[in-house]
Amino acid sequence: MPFLRPQPHRIDARSLAAFRILISLFILHDIYRRLEHGRLSLAWYYSRLPSDPPGRIKRNYFYPPVLDPLDTPHGSPVHKIWFYRGSPQLQIAIFVGTIIIAILFGIGYKCQITSILLWLFMNGIQNRSPHLADGSDLYLRNMLLWCTVCPIGQVWSIDARRRNNAIKKNLVKTKKCDRDNETNLAES
Repeated sequence: MPFLRPQPHRIDARSLAAFRILISLFILHDIYRRLEHGRLSLAWYYSRLPSDPPGRIKRNYFYPPVLDPLDTPHGSPVHKIWFYRGSPQLQIAIFVGTIIIAILFGIGYKCQITSILLWLFMNGIQNRSPHLADGSDLYLRNMLLWCTVCPIGQVWSIDARRRNNAIKKNLVKTKKCDRDNETNLAES
């Protein structure tokens, strides 16, 4: 039975699709766990602005921020922008954006683009607060990086459905053109 013979040069598209769905569910669970205490959990992700006087912190923020703005191991300008801790509203927008991208990734909408965006957003979230990181964060980032180069949306995705619909439309057009050509040949 040749179909049972292992073929190391091929990846089963169904297992990649299941992996894509499970990764997106894990990311949604991870974000839920990071924010399960609401505004108190969010205090780990934002910091006060250097221009804020100490008396205005309680009026401007839900809870006093845990981290100092300069408390980051990243020294390059690109990292300072990517891991910027800013206001609570900015962090809420980043978390909501990550949730939306994770859902799109899970259902298979433009998998290559959403996998890159998801890798960028999760990298930013996890490195904004390195005090909360564990081994699963690094593992997740590595798996998302692999998702950017794997054919993760071949089956069980919106991309696959669109591709199949386009192929069916092309087949219908081809059959119609073949019939027209046959009619033209018969008339000649």
